[in-house]
Amino acid sequence: LSDQLNKHFNTDIIKVYNLCMNSHTISNEIQNVVHIGYHVNPSLIISHTGWNDSKYFKFIPENFKKTGLIYNPSQTNWYDKLYDIQEKTPREVTFKESDKEIFENALEQNIVKFIKIANSFSAELLIGIQPYDETKKINKIDLTFLKAFEEKIESMKINKINFNNKKEDFHFIDSSHTAQSTAYKISNIYFEYIKNNFSDKI
Repeated sequence: LSDQLNKHFNTDIIKVYNLCMNSHTISNEIQNVVHIGYHVNPSLIISHTGWNDSKYFKFIPENFKKTGLIYNPSQTNWYDKLYDIQEKTPREVTFKESDKEIFENALEQNIVKFIKIANSFSAELLIGIQPYDETKKINKIDLTFLKAFEEKIESMKINKINFNNKKEDFHFIDSSHTAQSTAYKISNIYFEYIKNNFSDKI
């Protein structure tokens, strides 16, 4: 992406930093931007996201759900090592019909928060809705939240790309991960969006 942007704008000063981490959610991304991104003074922040928030939501406690502090439930496996807890309780999946609304509200709060933080750097935020392959194995609860994520982002008046509308020729390794060839296609889509919408920021 940096090569494409530098070539198009005939410069060599554009840098793209990849701060993504395995299993991170939007709340983790916000932390990355605050603690790491802050130091590079970004003009544009891209959040390619959706799967992890939708996948982990059903495992986390109620108050975390309401505040949008979604996290990888496997983190709780550190409890016994950190606090010498001998007894482990299995992760429970909790799902009520009202959870969809809680999820959507929490998502909107996080996106608004993310935009305000980006704007404090004089940066813009671009949300990329992560594509997924419904032909692969995705359970009903996960699919409910994936659809809710997509619908909520689509309803917001923000900078966004819905990659689920562009995935016809994407090659998926599993339900959420794409092949390297598709990563280049995704980069091309981001490039076109940035070229057409953020030229004045470059």
